[in-house]
Amino acid sequence: MLEIALFSIVVLSAIFIKKESLILLLIFFLPFHSFIKSFFQYFFNGGNIISVWKEVVILILLFKINKNHLFKSERLIKQLIYLFFSIVVLYFITTDNLINAIPTLRDHLFPIFLFMSLLSMQISKEFFTRIILFLAITAFINVLMGFLQSFMFNIEISQLMGSIDFIDDNGYVKYKTSSARILGIERMAGILGGPNVFGVYMSFMIVIISALLLNKEKGFLSKRIIFLLLFLMSICLLFSFSRAGFFIAISGVMLLLYFNKTKNIGKTIIGLSFFSIVLSFIIFTYFPEKVQILELSLSSKEASAADRDDNFMKGITTIIEEPFGHGVGTTDNRNKGYKNFFESAILNITFEIGFLGIAIWICLHLFIVFKIWQKYNNRANIIVKIALAISLPLIVTSFFSINTYGMPIIYFWWICLGLGLSSMKTMTNVSQIKQNATLNNYSNI
Repeated sequence: MLEIALFSIVVLSAIFIKKESLILLLIFFLPFHSFIKSFFQYFFNGGNIISVWKEVVILILLFKINKNHLFKSERLIKQLIYLFFSIVVLYFITTDNLINAIPTLRDHLFPIFLFMSLLSMQISKEFFTRIILFLAITAFINVLMGFLQSFMFNIEISQLMGSIDFIDDNGYVKYKTSSARILGIERMAGILGGPNVFGVYMSFMIVIISALLLNKEKGFLSKRIIFLLLFLMSICLLFSFSRAGFFIAISGVMLLLYFNKTKNIGKTIIGLSFFSIVLSFIIFTYFPEKVQILELSLSSKEASAADRDDNFMKGITTIIEEPFGHGVGTTDNRNKGYKNFFESAILNITFEIGFLGIAIWICLHLFIVFKIWQKYNNRANIIVKIALAISLPLIVTSFFSINTYGMPIIYFWWICLGLGLSSMKTMTNVSQIKQNATLNNYSNI
């Protein structure tokens, strides 16, 4: 009853609140989706009803924004989206087990539904600052939960999240997946469902919060709060031991530095160096055992890191031999009947929907990024810079990680793309209005 009541409140709220508030609702609760579902599974043996809240909210948002006009976008973007949808649906209805394929189908379609909704909006500066505030609040909560899980309540939180298989008589914890530990050391995972997802989420937020330091639009956040968030999130990223997260954070921040072309580059480098020194001092002094793990992990000498190359090459060989797809959900290793699984979102998608499907997926992403890049200039707003700094590393990382295509990253990724294109459209409209006003003034002289 509690689950039904909560689900009803979410749906009714989505129906009656404004579309801007609905987007903020999504942004706030997406990182807690796994926790909410696990909570109802653990205490009430439920979770199936509340687990579809985001899909219902996205459909309501899509209706609210597009009820008076059709989805409008670049013709090629629209055509690529429709082609991708067609291929996904085709491989869904022809898959061996439709029920097992539904979660993967949702991952393919609903983030793009959200993207389509955002394209039809006008993004004001005030609304963007509210988005940043909500992102910062959720990031801070997840940081706290990461520290609580890692240093105080690991057993309790891991049991609630369903990560533990059993605890033997000697107190040894056996996890359901080997990724929970690395060289016998617990990895920080918070309440996002796993350390790799947690690390990628932290890197995602590090890029977004770093963009505030390099731009005037800091919203409601002071510099002290921004530095504190970056410091805490960097520790969380390091303790997650997520190699994908390391790559996204470093390359994303470097792209932000390039996009901003700041004149105070020396000051920025000094600031980043000081930040790195302080962080390194704390890690080396208080957590020396984690330093060795970081070294082995980054050098691919740790077992799981070394195995990643073999898994990737196995995926390449398999897909070359079987290039036409096997059906949606056939790489979802949460199901017992999955046919194959690779540590690569790109390879898994290719195995499921074939070369043509992944080609359309890549072309769609690259064309969206190209359209944002095409209108980019030194005065481009912060939303555009974030969209580029997030999307480019995520596309590359998707070749070597599955976590870019999972909750909540896949939704935040498409949100950034949608906001990036929408903000450029808004800027173009505002620029055109100013230009017309100037011409009118001259004509009246």
